[in-house]
Amino acid sequence: MDCSTIEGMIRQSTKNKIMDTQLKNYEVLKNGKPMGSFIGTLDQCIKAIQLLESGLDRYTQHSPYTVGRI
Repeated sequence: MDCSTIEGMIRQSTKNKIMDTQLKNYEVLKNGKPMGSFIGTLDQCIKAIQLLESGLDRYTQHSPYTVGRI
């Protein structure tokens, strides 16, 4: 998935407005629990997840990371 697909899914599921993605209202979750240090805009959280997922073997592992709204 690219950023626009993830962003669209989050907007659709939370009914967020476009401006809301520019605010630091998001955090990275691991297994549904906040990681604490990854709080920022939607774009920043997506990039953090992509970096965290870069070490996963996508054939054998499912990503434990997702974006949550604060």
